[in-house]
Amino acid sequence: MLRKVLLILFGILSGLIGLGLVAGGLVLISIVGSDGWIRSGDDRVQTATYALVSEPQELAEEGEDINFFGDIELEMTAEPSGSEDRIFIGVGPTDSVEHYLEGVEVDIVVDVDYPPLDFETQRVDGSDRPLPPERQEFWTDFVSGTGTQRLEFDIPAGSFRVVVMNASGAKGVDVDASLGVKAPFVREAGIVLVVVAVFFLGLGIFLLVMGARTRVEPAAPPGGEQPMTSPPPPPPPATGTAQGVPEAGPAGEEAPPPPPPATGTAQGVPEAGPAGEEAPPPPGEPGSS
Repeated sequence: MLRKVLLILFGILSGLIGLGLVAGGLVLISIVGSDGWIRSGDDRVQTATYALVSEPQELAEEGEDINFFGDIELEMTAEPSGSEDRIFIGVGPTDSVEHYLEGVEVDIVVDVDYPPLDFETQRVDGSDRPLPPERQEFWTDFVSGTGTQRLEFDIPAGSFRVVVMNASGAKGVDVDASLGVKAPFVREAGIVLVVVAVFFLGLGIFLLVMGARTRVEPAAPPGGEQPMTSPPPPPPPATGTAQGVPEAGPAGEEAPPPPPPATGTAQGVPEAGPAGEEAPPPPGEPGSS
């Protein structure tokens, strides 16, 4: 009985683990595109200041390699609302970006939610106008121009900031923007989870089948008594005739008459005399000669 319960219990547990792993693996596979990128989707971002600037980010220290799972890249896409507007996207060291925008009115992005993409910003006041960003030489990577601009860059070592502004340095930025990260190991991790999930599901089904097929032996009654069994079936009817009952003849014939009573007298009983005469009394009784 205990073996049957354990097999069923572990079968159910293994099946639940397999279902959870399948769900997690499919989620990881679905959020990663065929090109390996996880993207937020486009959303309109506006600021009345000169630039949108990210908070300082430090994902890797100097000399640290964080690409041990594969090449990790970041992506920033922006499309200006006006077809003739030129937009600039750049990433650079935190110290250099802060020096460039010192005294300039900007919006600092303090929180990002998606989907849909939504920025929470904090205003930094200033009175200066920045020089056109394309003329600066400190940028680690940048793109600029009309139409959709996409900046893909490796995670730089040390602290960095991302800047979105007009290529001319003019005030007022209005773009449709999206963010993305390329993490090659995410899709592979999802596939591994699905494979492991199939193993657990198969193990769970096997244990459940074994548990269902396990026979439970009846428990012995207390005191060593033998368990009650059903009575044996009655014996088949005896062939032939019963004692003193003549056997029936073939079909259609009457049974022969019973044999005549035995002649003579029973022990101690006198034989009856001729008709009309009384039987003599038994010897030893009064009236006998």
